[in-house]
Amino acid sequence: MDAQSVKSTLVSKSSNTGYDGGKKIKGIKRHIVVDASGLLLCIVVPPASMADRKGGKVVLEKLSNRWHGIKKIFADGAYPLPGKAAEKNQVLGGYEMEVVKRSELKGFKVVPKRWVVERTFAWNETNRRNAKSYERLSNTAETVTEISAIRLMLKQFDT
Repeated sequence: MDAQSVKSTLVSKSSNTGYDGGKKIKGIKRHIVVDASGLLLCIVVPPASMADRKGGKVVLEKLSNRWHGIKKIFADGAYPLPGKAAEKNQVLGGYEMEVVKRSELKGFKVVPKRWVVERTFAWNETNRRNAKSYERLSNTAETVTEISAIRLMLKQFDT
C-alpha cells in the first residue's frame, strides 16, 4: 500500500483537489493496494491534502468490501498509527500491517516489498491520463487508473 501525489490541471474540479505540503503539489493523491506481483487490487483518489493515514483507512475499507482472505499489508512509514511509529507490526482497518521503511543510506537502494507498489506507479505513469489529473471527478480518476491496470494485466498475460 502506498500513495502518490499527482498534479492537477485547469480542467480538474477545485473541490477534488488539495495541496500536499510535503511534496508541494496541488492536485490529487492516489492511494493504491497491489498484490505481490504489482497488480492493482484497490484504489482511492482523494484530494492531495488528505493525510496518508486517513487515506489508508479509506482504501482498506474499500479493499475489505472487494477482496477477502488478505492477511498482511506492507505499507510505507506514512501509515503507522500515531504514537506507534516504532512498532513494526500494527493493525489498521482489520489487516495486519507491516511498515517497510526506507533505507537510511544515501543514494538509491532497492527495498524489498516496497519496490512492488512503486513499480506499479511507474507502470501507470506510462499512460498520459495518469501523468496528471485531468479528471473532474475522483470516481473518473479511479476508473482511468483501473483501466490502465487492466491494460497492463492483459499485456502481462499476452506474452
